Amino acid sequence: MPLPWRQSAVTDVLDEGCSNKGAKAARPIKFGIFWSDNIVTPHPPIKRGLQIVVEAVRRAGHKVVPWEPPEHSTAKRIHSTFLKADGRHDIHRQLNLSGEPLIPQTAAKFQLADPMRVDEYHQLTLEGIAFERAYSDYWNSTGSADEQPVDAVIMPVAPHAAVLPEKFFHSAYTVVVNILDYSAVVIPVTKASATLDVMDRTYVPVNETDEKNWNTYDPEVFDGAPVGVQIVGRKLEEEKIWAIGKLVVQALSTGESK
Repeated sequence: MPLPWRQSAVTDVLDEGCSNKGAKAARPIKFGIFWSDNIVTPHPPIKRGLQIVVEAVRRAGHKVVPWEPPEHSTAKRIHSTFLKADGRHDIHRQLNLSGEPLIPQTAAKFQLADPMRVDEYHQLTLEGIAFERAYSDYWNSTGSADEQPVDAVIMPVAPHAAVLPEKFFHSAYTVVVNILDYSAVVIPVTKASATLDVMDRTYVPVNETDEKNWNTYDPEVFDGAPVGVQIVGRKLEEEKIWAIGKLVVQALSTGESK
């Protein structure tokens, strides 16, 4: 981007958002918390990781409110269609440079096909713009009660801890950030624990992908796998979200829960 690094944005966050020797932040950061996209439910370690972050930032004096944006399924559909709009020909051109085959998990999805018609691609572009506008409008609306819109959103990176080979079924938690061109940092929080992250036997998956993901969870297999969360800011807020990430790390390091 043709912009210099704006240190003033970092300074504003760190000077006002930092707690000092147990004191509460001068200007609390307002976080949205996004527990699930209602497409694929995060495994128990991810839910616990999100809860650890929420408790840590609240102890540091920051605000946490529910995050209920436009449906992320819309972003998933638009993004997936864009990726395949040229009939997957570019993907195959890149792979052919080295002769690398499609991996088994994506082979069926990325077979060559006819490109999308120009009028259909144009319509898809308009849908992407409409989704971006709706998301921005929702973000602005979070300041209606206290005149402080959400500064950043705490959400999963993926619905599981470190992924098992060929078991990554759902990428929409990062897809939505990509299609909106938002800023994000990923922070390591904890590790999956066979003792703490027991399987919820009462959970009923909401769709086929959710069921496949849920059935991969085995507390013993995932035990010790790293758990991270992402902190998401708005477009062109890289400096701000980097600084907020530092505040979250500070809150985690001084907190009691790990």
